[in-house]
Amino acid sequence: MLKPTLSTLLPGLLVLSAQAQTPTISAGGITNGATLSRTISSALAPGSIATITGTDLAAAPVTAMTLPWPQTLGDVSVTFDGLPAAVIYVSPRQVNVQVPWSVLDRDQTSRAAAVVVTRNGVESAPMSVAIARVSPGIFTTNAMGTGAAIVANADGTRAQTAGEGSRPARIGSTISFWATGLGHGDPHLRCRRGTARHHPAHGGDTRGSHRRPARTGCI
Repeated sequence: MLKPTLSTLLPGLLVLSAQAQTPTISAGGITNGATLSRTISSALAPGSIATITGTDLAAAPVTAMTLPWPQTLGDVSVTFDGLPAAVIYVSPRQVNVQVPWSVLDRDQTSRAAAVVVTRNGVESAPMSVAIARVSPGIFTTNAMGTGAAIVANADGTRAQTAGEGSRPARIGSTISFWATGLGHGDPHLRCRRGTARHHPAHGGDTRGSHRRPARTGCI
């Protein structure tokens, strides 16, 4: 009878090791996907884009390519008090999701929710995050939540002074920006969904205008 050797056992050991990895959410690692703010007063609004940072959150980077966004991506799922979030992007150290709309009742002003990341059936320790009706953040060109906002002119060109396909905004003209955390808003308002191709880590967004109330019917 042949005795098992390290070479015959190693594949099985590798599989067991990969399956046993436990995702970990960093302290303060659940933030508004636009501002990435980690202040004590930070909160997430229903339907907003949230960024979760930590370790062993996923095996490899994967971006959702279809709408609606799936609830599981790359064997990774996220829940807020048991409510499944739409998953936009996953990687070993970062996950982007859309906060479930139902995490806050319309008659509530705020509450806390326990966030859990599940990878291959293995759950992270829950991390508490504040939920509020509104917690706005504007997406920026450096994808870090600081500096210049992503702003477009009415003709679709970027409202900036330099770069191909861009020009400064004119006084009195309409400009659009992309934001998240605007809450439930008014479902009768028209909402245009922007693109996150240039910032895959950001995921999705909502477009607003400085000449009329920000469109809050989407994200």
